[in-house]
Amino acid sequence: MEIKDLQAFSEIEKACGNRYIAVQLISDIARRLGQHTKEYQISESKLLEWILTGQCPYSKSQLEARRELPADRALDDLLCWVSDESVVKLVRKFYKQSIKQRHLVECFDEKLHPSRIDRANILLRMHWYSTNN
Repeated sequence: MEIKDLQAFSEIEKACGNRYIAVQLISDIARRLGQHTKEYQISESKLLEWILTGQCPYSKSQLEARRELPADRALDDLLCWVSDESVVKLVRKFYKQSIKQRHLVECFDEKLHPSRIDRANILLRMHWYSTNN
């Protein structure tokens, strides 16, 4: 937290008359802002900064780069059950490549065991055909 944020918080605290009420007010407003901007990946700390400063912490181009695709949420839901991080990274990497290429690009990685590559390809196909049909 920067000095200017602390000063902004102090002003809000004085207006509310109570530090805890000020925290609750800022938190509620940040949650509402998060609901209005849920198509973007914005952390809670950045939402709080946005509330305190009154300006978006990102430029328009940075904000557009943070746009979350609905398919990304579905991929997160699918991969949250996978405990093998190397498989998860492989699926994410090749899903992004598939989006760019506009067709399914299957996983390959000589460093991984073939069974793990097969698992990644199965997960990749499951997600690709469930969201792109």
